[in-house]
Amino acid sequence: MSAPGPADATVWPARDAPSDELLERTHRLWKELVRRGEVLPRSWVEEAARDLKSGELPGLWLPGTTGAAGLVVYSMRQERAFAHVHVDVGSDQGPRAKLLVRTLLGSLPTGVRRVDIGLSGLSDEAEDAVGRELVTELGGVLVLRRAMERPIGPADGIVVPLPSEGARTMPIRALPTAQVAELDWRAFQGTADANLVADTVEEDRRGIEELLEGRLGRFLDEASEALVTADDRLVGAILVSEQDPQHAMVCDIVVEPSDRRRGIGRFLLRRSFRALHGLGYGFLRLWVTEANLPARSLYEELGFLPVSTARIYRWGPPSGAAAPHPQVDR
Repeated sequence: MSAPGPADATVWPARDAPSDELLERTHRLWKELVRRGEVLPRSWVEEAARDLKSGELPGLWLPGTTGAAGLVVYSMRQERAFAHVHVDVGSDQGPRAKLLVRTLLGSLPTGVRRVDIGLSGLSDEAEDAVGRELVTELGGVLVLRRAMERPIGPADGIVVPLPSEGARTMPIRALPTAQVAELDWRAFQGTADANLVADTVEEDRRGIEELLEGRLGRFLDEASEALVTADDRLVGAILVSEQDPQHAMVCDIVVEPSDRRRGIGRFLLRRSFRALHGLGYGFLRLWVTEANLPARSLYEELGFLPVSTARIYRWGPPSGAAAPHPQVDR
């Protein structure tokens, strides 16, 4: 008799999993995300496992007697959900991942209009295949994101001239967070990255506050700056955090839409290179959406090279349609 496959498996609410099982699964998820360049504090493992067990953080659990298990962690923001599906190594990884995605979609509250789902634990080829199969079977789109990295070296220690006469730089913390959030919100509207992180200006502001508080790694004030023109207009900003003692991460870089193609993004990055060289960091990493061709071109020109990929499966129900089944008791 063959071993039970995903079709025979039962997906449970994560709160029903043993505490040690949740701790192990969240640790595996954390390691996978950090390995490919995501930024998550080490404390997230214990916090997520605790909140999954209490039900404060919603999630799903697929038991596996030989380690071939899976975990879903998700959060709700009004009519939108953000989720991550992680599956352990095994020959049926793809079917398990699709089962967890289907179960997740069937368990979400009525009225959810969009779900962004990350996948991990799969090889790059398998992740791409699963994402494409989900689009074919359930609809939606597959968003490809690339992590790019650049070494920081002695050549980055040079002085970087301002991009226009009378312009000046300011520490990010010297500006009202709401002002930075408004620029961030405007800059991403109509681009390939629109609504990737926030659905409202207020949500954007909260995200920036979390960055400043070090939620995604120690915030590097020295490498994070805003650019203001001679007439006091905020036209660009870059926010950088520490990933580890050798790696820094560009968490956000934005330019006022009407001021693009004037060298502002290049200037902000080169200023960060100089600061990071002085601080002793060896590498700078960032994420970019594959479809964002102008940003990719700039990063490649400045020496960034791709180091890993991630895919976001984005699903939204057709008008009047229900979420896919099976459902899970909540």
